[in-house]
Amino acid sequence: MSVYIPRYGGMTHKSGADQFSASRVSSLSFRVTPIEYCGRDTAHATGFFWSYRDQQFLVTNWHVVTWIDPFTGSCLGDKFDFYVPERIRIFATTWPHLDDNPDYMVPSRKPIEIDLYRDGKPLWIQHPNFEKERIDLIALPLEPGTLECRNGKDPAFNGFGFESLFHMVGSDIFAIGYPFKSYEGAMAGLWKRGSFASEPLLAIDSRPLFFADILGTKGMSGSPVVKRVFGPAAYSDLTIHTDNICCDEFVGVYAGRLNSTEIDRVGLGYVWHGQLVQEIVENGVAGTTS
Repeated sequence: MSVYIPRYGGMTHKSGADQFSASRVSSLSFRVTPIEYCGRDTAHATGFFWSYRDQQFLVTNWHVVTWIDPFTGSCLGDKFDFYVPERIRIFATTWPHLDDNPDYMVPSRKPIEIDLYRDGKPLWIQHPNFEKERIDLIALPLEPGTLECRNGKDPAFNGFGFESLFHMVGSDIFAIGYPFKSYEGAMAGLWKRGSFASEPLLAIDSRPLFFADILGTKGMSGSPVVKRVFGPAAYSDLTIHTDNICCDEFVGVYAGRLNSTEIDRVGLGYVWHGQLVQEIVENGVAGTTS
């Protein structure tokens, strides 16, 4: 029995250009990248780009580069699947030169293969509190010039003009990533809608994360999570801004569903706090595999 698998991320169809002529393309859709495992086609994940000073990074989950559950230490594959990734493929974003309609600029993608180890040592950095809190995040330094900045557009996720918004449990959030391996062309990430399922101010198991009512898949691991508000938005200082069509704030990194039958049954995922990424690129320590 044949199965139809749609491909997403190519050129605009004439029908879409006609019907959605008043639309705008969000650059956030292209500041993420699929992560493929070289020599292994049966799995993939999501990452996103970050920059700090003159260094560019790929950010994703620790378990994406180790295939190890950070909380239990067990292999994420089954007992016949002891896989240790050594090399990954990402797709760097390059914005086109400025044209007459910058709102519709769609970038190109360049595949780049990256080693995860040198002389047996991990090349990524992780949070200094990893041993204590098992923070499931890493930043992998990229070669200079991996991401090209053109027309004032920085492909890094933190190059976007985020706002500081007001948060309450139940607010809408979106994980931007690749729930299935069907991307092509510009490889725009898909936006999976969800909400804060736990009070943002209350820690989960004394860790800097919150529950999200997002039904994600394995390919979504490492997806950045943003809060998006359409229309008048309440900012963190409790002022109301009425002149914005939509506002976004980076709030975290989706890491999948906790390995618990009870939690998995209700479809809750968990998200690490977004500020941890900047803490890693500023004060990260050498990566580990345990």
